[in-house]
Amino acid sequence: MADLTTLPTELVLAILAFCDTSCVISISQTCTSFRSIALTKSLWVDIVARLRGRGFIDHRAAPDLTQLFVPQLVELVKRAVVGPASWSPTPAPATGTDTDSFAPRVREHTKIYPHLTNFNAYHRVQLVRGGEHLLVLNSGVLECYDVAQGQRIWADQPASPEYHVNDFAVERGTLGNLVLAMKFMHMGVRLRTCYEIVELDVRTGSAKQLCWLQIEELDAEGVNIVNLSGSILVSSFSTEEGLVVLDWRNLALAYIDADTQSASANAALVENCLALVTRHDDMQRLLVFDLPSISARLSPIERHGGSTVSFTSLQNIPLSSLSPVLTFDIPGGTGSFHSISSFWMYPHPLLEDAYRIWASINAPALPRPGLVSLDYAPPTVTLHRLSLSLPRTNPNSASVRLLGSRSTNFWGAHRLYRDITFSGHAERPSAVLRVTATGGESGSMLVVDSKGRRGTFDLSGYLGVEASAGHVVMSEYSGAWTYTTSEEVLVLYFE
Repeated sequence: MADLTTLPTELVLAILAFCDTSCVISISQTCTSFRSIALTKSLWVDIVARLRGRGFIDHRAAPDLTQLFVPQLVELVKRAVVGPASWSPTPAPATGTDTDSFAPRVREHTKIYPHLTNFNAYHRVQLVRGGEHLLVLNSGVLECYDVAQGQRIWADQPASPEYHVNDFAVERGTLGNLVLAMKFMHMGVRLRTCYEIVELDVRTGSAKQLCWLQIEELDAEGVNIVNLSGSILVSSFSTEEGLVVLDWRNLALAYIDADTQSASANAALVENCLALVTRHDDMQRLLVFDLPSISARLSPIERHGGSTVSFTSLQNIPLSSLSPVLTFDIPGGTGSFHSISSFWMYPHPLLEDAYRIWASINAPALPRPGLVSLDYAPPTVTLHRLSLSLPRTNPNSASVRLLGSRSTNFWGAHRLYRDITFSGHAERPSAVLRVTATGGESGSMLVVDSKGRRGTFDLSGYLGVEASAGHVVMSEYSGAWTYTTSEEVLVLYFE
């Protein structure tokens, strides 16, 4: 066998350029020779540039990679994997072991003023992966802001003022452009749902329409976009148990009927993977499908009158007729009173075709056994972190591995906010809950890591005196939060 350590350094670097980051790290640990080569600055500049191009590293954290040293480049990759350092407990001086709590620290913050109107109406604020742009759904209009400048660079212009955007999804396209999927409701026709796909050039603020589809006999208020992945857009229902799957490039469409398995609000779409949480005999079950197998079942749209199709004419695909590549019963989810409240899935920053899943299961406050009075046991929320690998080539049940599952059960005297937001960090992902949600208080935030350790963070020092209660959303990988009130969007970057 040839001694690989005798290969020229340039050839080894060329080989490593085709490896994912995890592979580079593993090779660097095999011998001293490879370790020295794996610490070459040009290699790590390429690694960070690749991760930044996919949105795993914020551009503002490393605008010029050539000015950074290797340890700084490695630290950027580490942050994408484990999250900000202040989100993890530090060893106690006396024992050297980690404490059970920690204190998140803010490195910097910025504010954006989108002039939200009718704040109590349905709205959403989302940092686009990469951190450079912020999407704001403001009273039926989708807007895009440049975070560094704090300026709006684009707002959707519907064909008619009667069309209002009430949901959206975003995917980073080529050359930094954004591909946006918007769902419209018609203010005069309740049973009409419209989808528009546009490509937004963030440098010029111009958008090009890629697809427009109008579906009759479908109530837009009951439809929620799950996500956009390439040419596939998946939507779920709040009132029915099924999914609408649209291939907008090839104009193919189908309705996946989940029967009585309650998959409606618990779906995730990432890259080549579609995941559902369904109920089976009072058990919450995770089903994972490879996306190409579902795309192959879609039917070409039989359009009537241009870009219009009737929901009742869609092909109906029973969920039971699809073959999942993985099934997994989520622990702690048995019983008719338990329910999935949040379900998120993220690609792994270092491993191709690997994913991290967050799922939270709510158990309501119930009367204590044997008591007639209004003495209730506290509600509980169980957080689960799952890891899976799904190869793009020839995925099947034998090639999918569940890498691990960790559960964290917690409760408290505070009333837990139902909206839980997660990060996509691979090793120490975190969840954020608002623990005081009474009156008009801004409240403090509870950060829970994958081992159940907690850190609290008080937002009051970053908000105005008259600030109203708002909504917090955690970005996927950068370690940033957005906190939206009726007056402003606060963006926090943590150490």
